[in-house]
Amino acid sequence: MSETTLLPASSRARRVLRILKALKGYGTDGLSNGDLARLLKENPTNISRTLPLMIEEGMIEKRPTGHYALGQEFLLIAMAYLDASDRSQMKLTELKQRCFSSR
Repeated sequence: MSETTLLPASSRARRVLRILKALKGYGTDGLSNGDLARLLKENPTNISRTLPLMIEEGMIEKRPTGHYALGQEFLLIAMAYLDASDRSQMKLTELKQRCFSSR
């Protein structure tokens, strides 16, 4: 694979990640295509080309207002991470209690 074929994919991947980060904190209100373009200092056309794939994968959703918000699949990933983190924390707490109770 040549380096020229890697760069566009890398650029698109970076744009996807930047869009996800930009939507953080906007809840279900989301942001318009123009808002995203301004925040990310991107051409609105590039944003428009990226959004359909993100919608198809469930990472974002288009609201009735025309704004874009974080999607169900993205939220499920976040919730799974939090659940795993909670389970790890509970295991650590149990281990800590066993260690201190055996003294």
